Amino acid sequence: MDITDRLKEVRKEAGLTQQQFAEAVLLSQSTWAMIECGSRRLTDKNISLICEKFHVNEAWLRDGIGEPHT
Repeated sequence: MDITDRLKEVRKEAGLTQQQFAEAVLLSQSTWAMIECGSRRLTDKNISLICEKFHVNEAWLRDGIGEPHT
């Protein structure tokens, strides 16, 4: 499982569409779609925001280490 898989998992567990999730993390839907398919990378700021808003363990999101949620 890579970061794109973990990002999709976070979004799906939250029960959000790509559009809704993108809005929650201050991105456009098209940008989020590119991130989920791996053609664009998240910034450190984006990762921090996702972890904060969705109570995600940053080490898990980045590298698959530890438990998914804090």
